[in-house]
Amino acid sequence: MRIAAILTCFNRREQTLASLARLQSLHLTHDATLSIFLTDDNSQDGTSQAVKDFVPGVCVLHGDGSLYWGGGMRRAFAEAMKGDFDFYLWVNDDTFLDNDALQRLLNTYLVVKAQEGEAIVAGSVYD
Repeated sequence: MRIAAILTCFNRREQTLASLARLQSLHLTHDATLSIFLTDDNSQDGTSQAVKDFVPGVCVLHGDGSLYWGGGMRRAFAEAMKGDFDFYLWVNDDTFLDNDALQRLLNTYLVVKAQEGEAIVAGSVYD
């Protein structure tokens, strides 16, 4: 299963790097792979270069500062959709997923799909 993680950011280098580190540490099951697509909406704090240095495989897209969250996510999602992934995971750059979050989402998807034939799975937890 191929999963694309979609993020956008603006001038939150450390927060974005921490979120990416957390994404990379997720336990993947079911032979899943994770690709990351990030729109940097013209950050002036060195976010793009820091991301490229920290996570070389991330697809970094650029905005002009006018995209905000919706436009940045739309741009990253459009680029990811070119890869025809099985799943698209939308994540805020201030979100830290539990290590087994993807495993739980995939397990839920597989159970519901087996029972219903189709499935859409979304999750959110707030502490």
